[in-house]
Amino acid sequence: CPDFSTEIFENMCNMAKGGNEHMTDEEAIDKLVTIWHATQQKKVVAWEAQVQTENEERQHQQQEEELNPPEQDDEPSPQHRQQHKEGEETRPTKVKPFIFDPNVGIDTMPLNRPAQYAINKLKDKEYVEIDYFTPCRCSLAQGECSTNSTDMLGLRTGTNGIIALQSLSAIKPLKNICQDAELTWGKVNAACHAIMRQMLELGKTLWPAHIIHALSNFFRCLDAHPIREEEYGNEVITKYQAIVRREWYDHMEVGRGMNLEIINDNLLKQIHQDIVPQKGADCAKEVSNPPPSHNNRKEQD
Repeated sequence: CPDFSTEIFENMCNMAKGGNEHMTDEEAIDKLVTIWHATQQKKVVAWEAQVQTENEERQHQQQEEELNPPEQDDEPSPQHRQQHKEGEETRPTKVKPFIFDPNVGIDTMPLNRPAQYAINKLKDKEYVEIDYFTPCRCSLAQGECSTNSTDMLGLRTGTNGIIALQSLSAIKPLKNICQDAELTWGKVNAACHAIMRQMLELGKTLWPAHIIHALSNFFRCLDAHPIREEEYGNEVITKYQAIVRREWYDHMEVGRGMNLEIINDNLLKQIHQDIVPQKGADCAKEVSNPPPSHNNRKEQD
């Protein structure tokens, strides 16, 4: 028990008097001693109760372990954890197995791969110029892919909003790509087969069979359309393809897809009416301004 008669407890003794002028210093000290012993006794009782509770819990846990012994220690020892860590570090990397079908050979017409930029556009279901899928552009893409450094990386954001690192050639468009309307129908017809084969390669999850079927019928109907027999017919269906396929992607992006197989003859006639006068004016301009002949060039020289 503290010595409450010392100077350091003087203020505490005055507080114990509680303004009672008749209480002596000895009575105040006795009061403090009584309070201190009562407080200590409460602490002892609380501590003994806590010890008893912990002992009971420990005995109960021991009984549970005796009735249901654990198969292995839930918490491994530090030595065991260190050995496990060292084993993980020295464990060889699992190699992905190379799986192939022994009964399947190479295709008669191997896939003419376009630029990775165009493939990414198909993966994201975004519009891409059909010129990327012409044989010439596919060969050009493979040439650039082999000459460019694969260490050059860039950021690409997919439709799901996820940003990923990819090689620069995968996010960089090819130079001098022609717009669809600038191509000949022969090039469009060759490229349409390549783009549909690439869609099939990407799988049914991205491009279901009914969409590829509709796209195939779209090009087939245009190729067999009687307007091709008319003057500038190939230019008409080429421009029609450029307009409609672009709108098809735009409609799909907002969830309002349309059926490409339904050919809009009114639009074809309108395009034909716009092209014929333009082509006629171009021909007249060429006639009125012929290129200089050989003799004229010699005179100018």
